[in-house]
Amino acid sequence: MDMKKRTTRRGRRSVGTLICGEAPTERRPPIFASVLVLMFLGSSVFSSAETSKVWKDWVSGKPVIPDYSWAGYKYGTEAIPDVTWEVFNVIDFGAVANDGKSDFDAIQKAVKAAEANGSGIVFFPKGKFLVAEKEGRKESIKIHGANIVLRGSGSGQGGSEIHQKHHYVPEDTTKKWTTPPVFSFETPGSGAYHFRLRESFVPVTTVVEAAKNGTFRIDAANASKFKIGQTIMLHMQNTAANDVFLKGLKPRDIFHEIVDNGVSVAEKHTVVKIEGNTLFLEEPLHTDINPSHGWKVYDYPTTQGWGVEDIHFSGNSPTPFVHHKDYIHDSGYFAVEMIQGKNGWIRRCRFTDLSHACYATGCMATSFLMNTVDGHQGHGNFNTKWGYGNLIGLCQDLSDIGSFHGCGISHEHVGGVIWRYESVGETKQTPRCGGPDFHAQFPYCSLWDSSVANLRNNGGASFLQPNHLVDLTFWNFEQIGEKIYHDYWNMPKTAEEKKDMYFGKTKIVYPNYIGFHGVRSTFNEDHLGIVESYGTPVEPESLYEAQLTHRLGDAPSWVLEAKSEWGKVKLMHKEAGQ
Repeated sequence: MDMKKRTTRRGRRSVGTLICGEAPTERRPPIFASVLVLMFLGSSVFSSAETSKVWKDWVSGKPVIPDYSWAGYKYGTEAIPDVTWEVFNVIDFGAVANDGKSDFDAIQKAVKAAEANGSGIVFFPKGKFLVAEKEGRKESIKIHGANIVLRGSGSGQGGSEIHQKHHYVPEDTTKKWTTPPVFSFETPGSGAYHFRLRESFVPVTTVVEAAKNGTFRIDAANASKFKIGQTIMLHMQNTAANDVFLKGLKPRDIFHEIVDNGVSVAEKHTVVKIEGNTLFLEEPLHTDINPSHGWKVYDYPTTQGWGVEDIHFSGNSPTPFVHHKDYIHDSGYFAVEMIQGKNGWIRRCRFTDLSHACYATGCMATSFLMNTVDGHQGHGNFNTKWGYGNLIGLCQDLSDIGSFHGCGISHEHVGGVIWRYESVGETKQTPRCGGPDFHAQFPYCSLWDSSVANLRNNGGASFLQPNHLVDLTFWNFEQIGEKIYHDYWNMPKTAEEKKDMYFGKTKIVYPNYIGFHGVRSTFNEDHLGIVESYGTPVEPESLYEAQLTHRLGDAPSWVLEAKSEWGKVKLMHKEAGQ
């Protein structure tokens, strides 16, 4: 069978049909003894690619894959704005570039002044600003107010640099992943992104009627306490829902959370209309809602309009990096985190010699665009977790051997998109790491779109696995580095499988591979979902762009403009890092 032409449907028992005219079936004989072997060279020219049948089916209305276009700033409907709010220059608050003294307090004062104003641009002129001149710092520079943007004078040579000399220290040093970032954007009273973090976090009401995946409404027991514009969280955890989100796969015994308590699902939404006890939502549901599973509705406060742009963040993270050695290696040098924001952004920034670049934690409709990680290897780079509809796009990892864990969507995130990401550092002589990283704790409905990376070193505690639930799609993914063995549910058995198993310990519910190409890879085909055009890219080149254009009726101008601008920023960052 021609693997470039073959399309199959796996693990979709609720659909019950296979693509490309194959007869409906529950199971069919595996190809090549249940192992799909892929051998191909490099990436193909997209101009010669054939139009994907999956795409044709989706456009015609067949629910073969989700609509992943609901991601990014304003869910892709608008460009990130060049805001013209009042400027608060850190120099006016006591910061002095290039003087070798701490600028931490001056920067915090500038932030507070902008917050008191109701909005503002905290501006950094050209030069190097210091935020960790003393050892043992435990606090971040905090931003709580809406519409606050940190703006530099460029992230290339001669621009604005914010430097972290010493590592920060977490409250509990045994929790190696909890070191605070230099800048922490936080919604007051945040913690709602994960219901377990606040014992006082109680539901407002419950869902009483079924709702379909892709629809925009829920029926509540009592909607009287909600208002238009309010952000809410729909949460459910129930072992009865395991079969839905695992598509019938049996959890392994070591997946203690899902075995003991059930899959935990948390979708964030915005109320746009209320009729009686029906709440109409801005964003589509990405799952069916079964009220018998115990869906609850929570208030979910968010803060609008956070931004970071045109800044070079640098640190002194340890080298060589040793995974889980201590909190210094794992998270001691961490630039920016946004917690429970909506319609925020980090763009045109560069992150050098850091444990982590930036996180979107519990955010909605937030974009990380045109950013670069470089220097020596760190723990991770860009990550979005606990949120809904966030976009990491036009970003690259130029670090020497790639971040230990690469670009990530994790921890109950829903509708996340990685768009045109490149882990170029992995192409060097010793490609060791990079991602994609789903870690664990039940993300679902994620897209890796037209990206280049190595399927290695996904993380996540085994008791919180699987790493990803349903509806993960790799679209025109280019595999680089060494060959990889993948088995998304079983553990490796043979010596060869164990030797090549870098991503093989990763447990994912029937991932879709459409237009996957690059170096030789080996998969257990029994645990794949949709399989189309292995070894050859497909059209459209970018699923995110195509679905967004389809939804809006026309291609948004910001996409073309961002891709054009990224070519210049990308070159600037590369030259600055040399």
